Amino acid sequence: MVGRNARAHHSFPTLPDHLLLAYGRAQCAAYPRSRISLGVLAPICPAAAADRRREPHAQDVEEQRLEAEMRR
Repeated sequence: MVGRNARAHHSFPTLPDHLLLAYGRAQCAAYPRSRISLGVLAPICPAAAADRRREPHAQDVEEQRLEAEMRR
């Protein structure tokens, strides 16, 4: 899956698939200090996927907090 996602983002165009997958696995092991974007890493990395699912919720909570502060 990382190969397909990375290829869709036009990343690593000349890297063979088996090396791209190995790189993706290494970046998952290094997460959250990975150099791959969350969108590309999330399909193969459970920790990145969990962060990606939390991301929209965190933005909503922050917006609600700011709106509440403005109303005070």
